[in-house]
Amino acid sequence: MRWRRGFRLPVIGTESYPVMRRLNSMSPFLRLCSLLVLGAVAGCANSGGAEPPPPKVPPPVEGGARLSSGTALYPRVIRLEHNGTANGRLLLSYVTFPGGAYGEGHIFESVDDGLTWSTLPIGIVRDTSARGLCCSTLYELPVAAGALPAGTLLWAASVGQDQSGRRMALRVWTSADRGHTWTYLSSCANAPNTGGLWEPEFSVTADGRLVCHYSDETLQPTYSQIIARVESTDGGATWGPRTLTVASANPAHRPGMPIVRRISDGSYVMTYEICGVAGANCATYVRASSDGASWGDSSSLGNRIVSTAGHYFAHAPVVAVRPDGSTSGLLLVGQLLQDS
Repeated sequence: MRWRRGFRLPVIGTESYPVMRRLNSMSPFLRLCSLLVLGAVAGCANSGGAEPPPPKVPPPVEGGARLSSGTALYPRVIRLEHNGTANGRLLLSYVTFPGGAYGEGHIFESVDDGLTWSTLPIGIVRDTSARGLCCSTLYELPVAAGALPAGTLLWAASVGQDQSGRRMALRVWTSADRGHTWTYLSSCANAPNTGGLWEPEFSVTADGRLVCHYSDETLQPTYSQIIARVESTDGGATWGPRTLTVASANPAHRPGMPIVRRISDGSYVMTYEICGVAGANCATYVRASSDGASWGDSSSLGNRIVSTAGHYFAHAPVVAVRPDGSTSGLLLVGQLLQDS
């Protein structure tokens, strides 16, 4: 998407969120513009808080093309930044089921900023245990971690939700050749019971520890679902104990789908949804960390992101950082844009 000169981002309501207030005062990088999942600008509130006109449905993107005619779950796109001469290439992954119950992770490449993509996958993650594959993620290591050099790609997904009584795992794979070939590394989480493990997400702390964030249903009935994390000091070969990141005291609440990004000042932002909250089901929330390791009081829900006109996203939030260092900063994308 190209940014139009003169386009103004709204100040985001923070519902008593001091970190967000600090960010708003520092720069506009966290004044998040409401973007529809189709990629069109829709509903950016003006500074006076007046209700904007209803968004118009945009026409099809000129030159757009489907990458798959079948199932394509959890698409994720990254821009290579730590792979030498390949820096700037875009890689996209999603989960598909070409052979039935066994899922695969398909990796595509673009060398022209997404205008065109490889016709066939440049790489495929095939996991013989991947029945019921779901919720994959794609990540490029910004620094070396254990035996893994900077630029190594990590891919992980949920395995095992298709069979009653089967225990789930979040299995991690690595690629040393920009997504062409993949090697199984480890499982960053294994369910101790039949509860679900979903939506893995990677980050690296300020002091170099690899973190796997995920949604966890294995603590029911105390918690319907929580967001948890585990750390590794050896590049994902082994993982430490689970730490709770978001765990509401209300057992009906279901925080999940964590996305973590490091921003220009070196701190970290996490966005996530919380389902089961009356009046704002599956709305998008945010919290911050100075070092990527400490995320505050886990019993706190964090703060719901709301525009000055009362709009907020619901379901499947994704946050991205512009790669060019622009003060426009972060973009938040959601599945549904709700009004007040």
